[in-house]
Amino acid sequence: MAFLDEFPQAWLELDDINFMAPDPERYRFYHRKQVSEDMINEVKTFFRHAVKENLPIPELLTAEYSFINADLAQVYGVRGIPEDSILRRHVFADGKRGGLLGMGAFLTATADTNSTSPIHRAVYVMENFLGTKPTPPQPGVEITEPDVRQAKTIKEVLAAHTKDETCASCHRSIDPWGYAFENFGPDGGWRDSYEPLVPGDVKGKGKGPNLQIPIDASATFRSGDQYDGITEFRAALRTSANRERFVRCFIEKLLLYANGVEPSEADYVAIDDILAKSAKHEYRIVETVAAVADSPLFRQR
Repeated sequence: MAFLDEFPQAWLELDDINFMAPDPERYRFYHRKQVSEDMINEVKTFFRHAVKENLPIPELLTAEYSFINADLAQVYGVRGIPEDSILRRHVFADGKRGGLLGMGAFLTATADTNSTSPIHRAVYVMENFLGTKPTPPQPGVEITEPDVRQAKTIKEVLAAHTKDETCASCHRSIDPWGYAFENFGPDGGWRDSYEPLVPGDVKGKGKGPNLQIPIDASATFRSGDQYDGITEFRAALRTSANRERFVRCFIEKLLLYANGVEPSEADYVAIDDILAKSAKHEYRIVETVAAVADSPLFRQR
């Protein structure tokens, strides 16, 4: 069925995976083995599995497993995987990966060539998983670029921006949704530290392997809730409120895929009805897709 390939391709923006591909000099394995193709296939295999097993939609986001082969295992730091190209179900015992949040397709597409981008990853999570569009700066507001010459990490660079209250308001709402992924490098591989940035150049290469800095993947949400690293962040997304937000986002992305336009504010009542029907079936994917197809919003334009 074409839907099983085309919908996740569109929803998760898989065409953008190599828009800013990892540096071929620093990440030779990624390019030599064309790992990006495996990453896309990982997403689609996982989605097919979810539909076949009629899983609850929230499990797509925070499952503790995925489908990987030998090349993905090399990037993800997993041992004991058969040396072939077959994607097999694998449970990540450390709680750092699994589901869409731990997949290289997301992590690579939201990174720059030589560095990671908490903002890019945050915006992706907000828009594609939680159905929230970050508020852009007000028109006409003049933003002064801060002095970041002494900054050694991306977090220090962004902290400099928050000294300007005009910038701080947006950063407080956006940044915490991206810091959790800082341990994942541009190729989606795990790292415990990174080389400091060239002063004044957020996208610059590091100064050298002897000047590595431990990664701080903690943050505080605007609500005051905190997390320390990806495992606590993943736990935060398992709350009933965030599970519902993810299902609503899934419904909206499905309507966008079917109709070619995003739902409008006038559609919210009908979306609430779809969400209620989904909840009666524990948010299972088949019943949710059926509820969307049965809605007056489906292909109405």
